[in-house]
Amino acid sequence: MNRDDGVQKRLPIPNKTIITVQEECKKTNDDIRWLIGLISDTGLRLSEATGLAIDDIILDAEIPHLIMQPHFGED
Repeated sequence: MNRDDGVQKRLPIPNKTIITVQEECKKTNDDIRWLIGLISDTGLRLSEATGLAIDDIILDAEIPHLIMQPHFGED
């Protein structure tokens, strides 16, 4: 299969737009806005962000970071 057939190149989202989205997310403190903020800060895919466990989010380290690992079959 030709991977380029019918594919359009997408331009990156301008930083000004990302900052505006993040500012709007801060105005409403709910799960959806936190998820959008996380995606806009990290570049994660939606499925990657929603698949994170609380223990995968490390905020109290010298450099805050995420642990990307599979969670197959976990509750």
